Amino acid sequence: MAALGELAGQVAHEVRNPLGIIKGATEMLAKRVSDPAMQRHIAVLLEEVGHLNKAVESVLRLGAPLRIQADRVNLQDLLQVVVQAATAGTKAGRHTVRLHFASDPLWIIGDRELLHHALVNLVRNAIQAMPTGGTVTVSAQPAPGDGQFLLTISDTGVGLTAEDLKRLGEPFFTQRSGGVGLGFALARRIVTEHGGTLDASSTPGRGTTVSIRLPAQVLDPPRRSVAGSVAQG
Repeated sequence: MAALGELAGQVAHEVRNPLGIIKGATEMLAKRVSDPAMQRHIAVLLEEVGHLNKAVESVLRLGAPLRIQADRVNLQDLLQVVVQAATAGTKAGRHTVRLHFASDPLWIIGDRELLHHALVNLVRNAIQAMPTGGTVTVSAQPAPGDGQFLLTISDTGVGLTAEDLKRLGEPFFTQRSGGVGLGFALARRIVTEHGGTLDASSTPGRGTTVSIRLPAQVLDPPRRSVAGSVAQG
């Protein structure tokens, strides 16, 4: 991580700044070109610059120290926001995201922003694993007898082979065109820093399930009313 952090700083200086200049110049060029064929080439160039920027940002975030701002977090509230963010921009009707959780509040101590980032990445991965459509089921419930909460994110997508499953979480390993391959690694790091665990199981052609365990808060705040399930399409 120390070496990655040092590399990330060099990447930020040597790659990110020139990318910003390239993007700005290309956007100016796009305003002055009217030929449709040239516009398509410019659009491809901007898209690839976006992919590179995303890769640089992911490396920077993975290599940087995690500064956890511990606070009381309600998992039901967090998951509802996560599903809304992860499904934004998806085609209506192609994917369904179902959210199931216990009626009693599930409280943890953690960094809401970091957990949000990790969970959005995982739900988006599940959606992207279903190119022809399907269902993602996100659930949260107390784990029997061990003082933890169990979160699962299951999709009905293409699944992973046993070999690919072993490599899941390796930096830059991805099965998706245009993917960076750092989202799962960063999500696992965030969960681990919160005292939890993140594991995955998968069957080719049947889908993948990501299981997250997080320590439950010992003393619950006053009970509040939370909906039992939500469906997003």
